[in-house]
Amino acid sequence: IEGALRRWGVVSIEPKLDKTADFALEFHSDGHGCVTYAGLSVFDTHPRGAFTGARLGDPNRLRGQLPDILRGPLFDRLRTAVTDTLCDTVGRIYSGFLGVDMLVYRRPDGSAAVHPFIELNLRYTMGLVAVELSRRVVHPDAIGRLLIARCPAPGDALRAHQADNRRLPAHFADGRLRAGYLSLVPVTPASLFRA
Repeated sequence: IEGALRRWGVVSIEPKLDKTADFALEFHSDGHGCVTYAGLSVFDTHPRGAFTGARLGDPNRLRGQLPDILRGPLFDRLRTAVTDTLCDTVGRIYSGFLGVDMLVYRRPDGSAAVHPFIELNLRYTMGLVAVELSRRVVHPDAIGRLLIARCPAPGDALRAHQADNRRLPAHFADGRLRAGYLSLVPVTPASLFRA
């Protein structure tokens, strides 16, 4: 805590939750008080919370991957409440895309609950990238994953890219990815990351 205080000047302490799912609601603010819902992001993280990838596909199918607690009317009530809160708090002072990270956790009695506001990201998030890939690139009948991979040494990314191209060749239908592997960035012998 002392190190965090020296580096950042503040520290936030919250109870540890027994997380069962990560997700985010993505929005756009016009800067004039209107915040609109842009989509749902269902994502995965490392145990310490860092983003490792997002699920891609039709929004209704993604919603079906959420825990049962969010498959009913609670999801719509949550989306409305967060939209209204954002309109009141940042709607007139921020213009652009934003995401609100949330999670589902298990209470001590075993029941599920939602933490509706883990983090507010006033930027174009990886969740928004996933929403747009789902809308523009992924075929409506397909599901997939957006993965960001760090490769330890030059050449590793290219070898993995070539292996994935052979093992999972891309198949398109109606101009959209229906199955297989698709690199979102050029991969060269010097690349250390893949998407």
